[in-house]
Amino acid sequence: MIQGIWHAIFPPMHLNAFSTTNISHFLISNGFSIDSVLTPGRLDVDMVTKCSSESSGVFKDVTSLNEGNKALLQQLIVDLKVSSHMQCIASKNS
Repeated sequence: MIQGIWHAIFPPMHLNAFSTTNISHFLISNGFSIDSVLTPGRLDVDMVTKCSSESSGVFKDVTSLNEGNKALLQQLIVDLKVSSHMQCIASKNS
């Protein structure tokens, strides 16, 4: 299970890295209207922590933080809008 979660976050070969800007351009150019594009950033630190047995380097450092520092790091991710998770709500134009 952890292996599957880890590869969902950091796949062996990530083909596209989407930002809020380029996902918006992609949606519009393919006939969608954008209702919202958010980077809620609520899963990043939690997912790294859950995969701690497989992590190394900076990811291992994140797992060793106390809960208060993890919360601060997570808030920084949210504030900077650099979450690895993005929520897109779009409607297909008719």
